[in-house]
Amino acid sequence: MIKSMSERLGALIIANVLAASTIAGMSAVGMWIGIIISPGEAGLGDAIGLGLLFGLLAALYSFIISFPVYLVGLIVVGIPTWWILHNSGRVSAGAFSITAAIESVLAGAIVFRLLAPGTELAAPLLAIPGGLAGWIIWRRSYKAVTPQPAPPS
Repeated sequence: MIKSMSERLGALIIANVLAASTIAGMSAVGMWIGIIISPGEAGLGDAIGLGLLFGLLAALYSFIISFPVYLVGLIVVGIPTWWILHNSGRVSAGAFSITAAIESVLAGAIVFRLLAPGTELAAPLLAIPGGLAGWIIWRRSYKAVTPQPAPPS
């Protein structure tokens, strides 16, 4: 059973924050690993410190960039997709997660191609935040349907 409109709007907001936060975390980890692997002249101790600093900066930057991008994607692509899935009766967590992951990868490939040609190869990484966003939308938009108790015989 579908929840109220305010619950569904809340689901979109939470999904957007979760997707942008996931991108931020992935950026921070990637930056940290990159600096640790190639410490250069500074040595490992300094590389760990620089990795944490630049990782936090990368996380903040990527959150600021990805938040409006995912918001537009959820409104332009996510809402019509939810409507199609709902009206076709495909309201499982898997249907929402897989569809959102695929859409996130496809949209990411297009955006990457337009903004920085050659970076579209990183688009499959967007399946993670996309799938999480789809799962959150499903989880927060639908109530569990509990069967009515059987009448006494």
